[in-house]
Amino acid sequence: MIDNNIAADFFSRYILEAKRWIICERKIFFSTIKINNKILSLLPSG
Repeated sequence: MIDNNIAADFFSRYILEAKRWIICERKIFFSTIKINNKILSLLPSG
């Protein structure tokens, strides 16, 4: 049986890490979109 305090502590840490990861992923995602838009704008429009 897992102690409730340990489980809660682990869960809160997990949530914090997940939030940090999501924020990081979002930044990467949006910067990738910007780069893709630049590449598309450089290509001659067919």
